Amino acid sequence: MKLLVCLFTVGCLFAALAFTTHGAQKAGELKVGDKAPAFEGTNEEGKPWKSSDIVGKKILVVYFYPADFTKGCTDQACGFRDNIKPLTDKGVEVIGVSGDSVKAHAAFKKEHKLPFTLLSDESGALAAKLGVKLLFPLVFCLFPAFYLVVIGPSIIRIFREFVWGGLGK
Repeated sequence: MKLLVCLFTVGCLFAALAFTTHGAQKAGELKVGDKAPAFEGTNEEGKPWKSSDIVGKKILVVYFYPADFTKGCTDQACGFRDNIKPLTDKGVEVIGVSGDSVKAHAAFKKEHKLPFTLLSDESGALAAKLGVKLLFPLVFCLFPAFYLVVIGPSIIRIFREFVWGGLGK
């Protein structure tokens, strides 16, 4: 039984490494200059949200994070919250995305007074549209520690590096 657990653990670690987006761009991933794909999600209020309502009118910063209420993800969200005014003054809209439920997002947003939309992507479909590779995709929807896409009418910038604390830290 211990051997089986050990093999499963090693398999999961290899799967995590295979599905992360560190390093060079892989075939089929978004790149700077690509037309921004249209995507949709459900916000923390349970309402539909569409990128087509914003793209081309504002700069859209979409950041993906593993889970609500974890230390790193909370620091990251609060980093965006604490720097939201200079962003909105420049016509930027921030959207946070994780595989957490709408209910979890509502509680997370309320507790940390987040002034931006959180989208629930429990299936990973939204992440796939923006080139985010899931960790453990066959088991549950968990995003890498950091993945951020800046969108105008096209993809302006993609960050795949692990960053604690969001912007300004």
